[in-house]
Amino acid sequence: MNPAGPATGDGGRSGGPRLVARRAGPDGAPSLRVWLGRAGAVTPADRELLDEPEAARARRLPPGEVRDRYVAARAGVRRLLATELGRPAAEVRWGRHPCPRCPDPAHGRPRLLGPPAAPEVGVSRSGPWWLLAVAASGGVGVDIEHLPVAGRESLVRRCFSGAEREWLAALEPSARAAALARGWVRKEAVTKAWGVGVAAELRSVEVLAGTWRPGAASGLVTADDGSGWEVSDLVLPPEAGGGPVGGGRPVAALALPLRTDGLTD
Repeated sequence: MNPAGPATGDGGRSGGPRLVARRAGPDGAPSLRVWLGRAGAVTPADRELLDEPEAARARRLPPGEVRDRYVAARAGVRRLLATELGRPAAEVRWGRHPCPRCPDPAHGRPRLLGPPAAPEVGVSRSGPWWLLAVAASGGVGVDIEHLPVAGRESLVRRCFSGAEREWLAALEPSARAAALARGWVRKEAVTKAWGVGVAAELRSVEVLAGTWRPGAASGLVTADDGSGWEVSDLVLPPEAGGGPVGGGRPVAALALPLRTDGLTD
């Protein structure tokens, strides 16, 4: 397996999004890139970039920091995609792929509307941080989360398999918090790349046990419908720190589909 490894962009010096993972195709051209961005103070220009569905969602959020971070993050994603696509940020249009399990168009993974050669995309945000993944082909899923894991016993029972729960229970409390945070973002990345969202049976997506080697930062995962995924932890830069993993510091993961020959797209 050739996991997407960490890479440096502008080193965060410009204050813009930072490239945290990349992969090249057989011809040497980028086949995958993942950026980490931070939502700053929202501006009128940020609000003007959002399309009506984004603006409507912003209006449903509590006014203040939560809403402002959403607006600034979506504007940041649009500006980065505009650079990648060579079109104005306001003309970036979003749609969704069909959900593999139901006809509801709200459940599929996001896609860009426009030319047939538009790349695949994955987006996630948590607190001030956001991730954008752009892949030349195939599905891609990313997840970033701040997870204060104390008191999350119901999450463990609901979303982790019996083998995963046993493995977590054997860890020291400090190690358990970090492992739980890592496990959660790995599962979320798979379901986002899969496009099934909350319809997925997360206990079937084992990322801490089964075929996953204990303590590994990447592995191959098989979902309950037989689809396979390559999952990797993303290495975030120091400026995204601020506490132990699973506490105030975010953690993130990337998922890519396996082809029938066992290779990733």
